[in-house]
Amino acid sequence: MSDKIKPWERQKNESSPAYEAFSLYQNMGAERSYAKVVEKLRKSETLINRWGSQWNWIERTRAWDNELTKVTELTSKKAVAKMVEKHINIAGMLQTKAYEALKNINIESLNARDITALMKLGIDVERLNRGEPTELIEERNKIDGRVTVQTDPYEELSVEELRKLARLADASEA
Repeated sequence: MSDKIKPWERQKNESSPAYEAFSLYQNMGAERSYAKVVEKLRKSETLINRWGSQWNWIERTRAWDNELTKVTELTSKKAVAKMVEKHINIAGMLQTKAYEALKNINIESLNARDITALMKLGIDVERLNRGEPTELIEERNKIDGRVTVQTDPYEELSVEELRKLARLADASEA
């Protein structure tokens, strides 16, 4: 740890009364003024102005304000990092529960909408994990300007075909 005196700490040869006045000024925050220090401590305006000038109150309080900002930002970053870690842990637990529930789903009890939604979700999760987009709205051919629209490849399948796909997916994981 550095032995250097920080600007907001009592400075070498600064008297106790001068430091007390500085501390009062510093702790007033955005509302600080020499006039308020004069009023609060019942000292002369000349004395407070002299101490303020002699002991560089404005620069010292600027350094203090900057230090408070750094500490606040660091505290905020730590809180966000802790929150993210907590959310990741919760997400992991939810995924485990969902995976267990998914393994126990009777495929025959699902309707076409349910199967399509599960298939789309599975594809989206896979694409995201491979760094691919989950939606392709349109693609323009740069040579001839033709537009190709990407559609859901499963919307044309029957319920039975979707169930077969789901069974195949289950079998491939086993």
